[in-house]
Amino acid sequence: MEPIRYQYLGYKTFLILTFKKSRVFFIFLIISIILSLIGDNIEGGFASICSKIALVGFFLSLISFGSALLFTWLEYHNYKFLLGENAFKVQRGILHKEEVAIPYRQIQNVNIKRSLFDQIVGLSKLIILTAGHEDREEEIRTESEGILPSIDKDLAQKIQDELLRKANVEQVVMK
Repeated sequence: MEPIRYQYLGYKTFLILTFKKSRVFFIFLIISIILSLIGDNIEGGFASICSKIALVGFFLSLISFGSALLFTWLEYHNYKFLLGENAFKVQRGILHKEEVAIPYRQIQNVNIKRSLFDQIVGLSKLIILTAGHEDREEEIRTESEGILPSIDKDLAQKIQDELLRKANVEQVVMK
């Protein structure tokens, strides 16, 4: 019998998460570039101070990018899902590990949401609605246990079809 293998969210998700967590890197990098340009265009003691601050800013940007990359990798590596025999399972968490199992019999609907940015990069957010959860936006974000935050759009469609098939839910297609 083959061991059960959890799937990761995909390389695009890793890249997007890294980009989102790297904002501080870009801020420090831009500040250090501006200060370096200012230091090059003026003379005197202020130019020396600008150059030193620019150098510190550059090193801070490298440190922030490295830590963003590390935390993104930890988050990505610890967020997995599995289409099991009786339930859809999600494992997540870095320090506080959590495994959520959603029995197929409790699944009422599976929604795919795509923001404009998601459409451009080919990602989707998969939301699994279960018995006891109404289809309200705030509730979905705060209470729904079955959310895959950012996965490839083709994989999201395959998972949606498989979950609806296993849950015996008829998918309504609107034209």
